[in-house]
Order: sequence, then C-alpha cells, then structure tokens
Amino acid sequence: MKEKVPFGLLNYWRMYKSKGIKLPIYYFFEAHLFDILYGTDTHKWLPKEYLDSENSATDDSSIYMASWTNEVKRIFRSLNDSMGDQFEKYTFIDVGCGKGKVGIIWESCCRSHGRKQDIFGLDLVEELIPIAESNHKKIFGSRGKYLVQDASKINPEQFGNRFILYLYNPFNENILSKMIGRFTSYETIVVYNNPVHGDFLLSKGYSIILSNNGFHGNLHTNVYRRNI
Repeated sequence: MKEKVPFGLLNYWRMYKSKGIKLPIYYFFEAHLFDILYGTDTHKWLPKEYLDSENSATDDSSIYMASWTNEVKRIFRSLNDSMGDQFEKYTFIDVGCGKGKVGIIWESCCRSHGRKQDIFGLDLVEELIPIAESNHKKIFGSRGKYLVQDASKINPEQFGNRFILYLYNPFNENILSKMIGRFTSYETIVVYNNPVHGDFLLSKGYSIILSNNGFHGNLHTNVYRRNI
C-alpha cells in the first residue's frame, strides 16, 4: 500500500452523521470487532487511490469493503441447511475477496459444522492477496487458497464443477456479465451481498432462492441459483 488508510473516531462520527447511531454500532460489532479479536486486518475500507496497482482493469471494480460477520454466517447457515448433503459438492469462491474475511468466516463455519468444502478467494489487486494470506494464517495457521485473478477471465474448471460464488458488489455490470458468462455450463449459486446489479442476474436465467434486506447494504443479500 502507498500509505496506511486512516481510520479512527472521525470515521465513526461520519457513520453516525450519515445513518444515525445504528451504523457505527453495527460497524463495530460486525466489522471492527473481528480484527480486534483475531489480530487481523480486514475492516478498513480501501479507496483505489491507496493502491500501488495501476491496472486499468480496476476501473470496473469497487473499493474494498469487508462484509459483515454475522451476515456471512447467516448465509452459511441458510445454504448449509437448505442444501443438505449437496453442500459439500460445491466449491466456494469469494470473487473480489480483498483481505480474505469472507473465506475465513466460511471456513470457520465449515469446521464448526463438520463440513468439508474447497474454499478460494480471488482478487484482481495483487497487493491484497498477501494480506488475505496473512489474515488466514493468523487464524488457521495456513495461508489458505487466495489467488490473483481477473474475474472476467476466470476458468471454472480450475476450481471444480459446481459453485457457490460470493460477491460483495465487487465490480460493475461489465465484469459481472463476463464472469457469469463463464459459468453458464455449471450449476452455480451466487451469493450477492449488496446486490446492486441483481436484476442483471435475473435477466440471465438466475432466480432468487433466498433474500434478506436490512437497513444497510451490508445487510441486503440475495442468493441466486441457475441450474444448467
């Protein structure tokens, strides 16, 4: 990173001014507390100007922000319960994984529920991958499976044949279209947190199988499914 991203009480004040008292409270317990408990680096948002990378492909990407802890856990429980024995046949891929928090929580949930699942994190920004690996190692003692990957050029066969794709609004409809096009021959579930371009998925034959909508985008998640 070019420099440390500033974060402090001023950020909480801005949250309060924007959304009232609920947002800073939720942010602390759903984002900041995770790093306090585990010594990780996940909660700070990351504007593009703080990146060393000058890859023009990031023009289609959103800034990094971490998903909220209990929203990821809620999604895991819903899919684990509804999919039954089929759950372990799916590869989990956090597309636009950033600093790796979602994959860490997902793996933790798998372990606590006695589930085995291949879990990957992919991100276009090369400098984020070592951070994700470091965070994973602090919790599990290994670096996990984090790869530098342009989502628009992903080769699904590299990862499996059935997929749960996790998106926290990582990029615009241009990249989403190219990525989804690569999964048309596979059974694919898309977990879309803050589903800004959710209508696009509906237009491509996906249907919503689960949905949750709260006061903030981090609490709005649609789960889409498309069977071949």
